Amino acid sequence: MLGEVIGNYRNWDVAFPNFRDVVVRALAAHKGMPFFASDEDAGERYADALALGVTHVLVSPSERGRVVAAVIARPDLFKLLFDESGWVLVEILHGTEPAG
Repeated sequence: MLGEVIGNYRNWDVAFPNFRDVVVRALAAHKGMPFFASDEDAGERYADALALGVTHVLVSPSERGRVVAAVIARPDLFKLLFDESGWVLVEILHGTEPAG
């Protein structure tokens, strides 16, 4: 079992089948990584998280400002769980449709 799990993480296409498509789209549209690109709006960040099957995002101090602004702006999509020493943990609220 453990060998199978470890093997999946060596093959990103198996472990994270949507990752490449989401990254390519974010790089083309925003010249940045999904969820962290500076000009992504909250709805796009939410769509990135859903496409990747993400439940939580840990944000480093260098990315904090842009991500927290989106999180605070859309409490219907995100929940700020932790914000200390520049580090932020965000919960993605699944089952929510982003409005506008």
